Amino acid sequence: LPPQSYRNIRNPILNCLCKIFSVTRRAKLSDLADSISRDRTLRKGDSISKVPIPVLQGVAKRSGLFDVQDDEIVRKADLEWCSVGRRDKMLLRICVDCGRVVTSDVIYTRLVREGLTRENAAVTVAYSPFLVHSQPGSCSRQGIYKFVVEPEEVDLDGDDDQTCSDDDALEELKCLRIPISSRTRMSGKYYGTEPIGLDGEWNVQAGDGQNIGHITVSDRAIVGLAPVISALGLKKNDVLELRRDTDARVLFVVS
Repeated sequence: LPPQSYRNIRNPILNCLCKIFSVTRRAKLSDLADSISRDRTLRKGDSISKVPIPVLQGVAKRSGLFDVQDDEIVRKADLEWCSVGRRDKMLLRICVDCGRVVTSDVIYTRLVREGLTRENAAVTVAYSPFLVHSQPGSCSRQGIYKFVVEPEEVDLDGDDDQTCSDDDALEELKCLRIPISSRTRMSGKYYGTEPIGLDGEWNVQAGDGQNIGHITVSDRAIVGLAPVISALGLKKNDVLELRRDTDARVLFVVS
């Protein structure tokens, strides 16, 4: 396996395992199954389906990187991977400082104090594999959370100078402005005069983190805007302004 980045592995479950175990030596199987299920690559919109524990055990065993014991997974050796980005490090410091069980208010307050926007904080809480909601399977971004790692197990030493390029891109939220014409309102489609540069599928979220649509961008065209326009009550000559979070494939509505 290449040491440079866990993102080079095509198995999303193994991706998450390597990310988690780059800062801890052991974790409970039940917690890992819940936390990994929250990863955006394993979710379909707001739906969260728990990764079966036998599947998790099989992936860990086949990788050769972990020992699978009765109720936990243990890392065999150090994983020198650039796998933990700036935002997850912020979360892990909250774990070390505040303990394993924390409220969403504590998490949001700390993340915003350290420089994240409310939208970025919401994405971090929604998708980080280091967190488990008190009600597993819940998509709520409020309530009580538990960290999948024990505070005394967290090891961030020597990782301060390692930053993934993907994590840098994630923090750079760039604006996309879409003028709403009668045609766009009726068809849910927008055709620009220049390449938009966001090719692919994106979830669209309101400022409170609620999903209000799913759009597809291809070259100069955007399709699937109808639910977004309806949810926001946009009229002819309004402008829909979106900021992108490339890593999470999310477009946030700018208030």
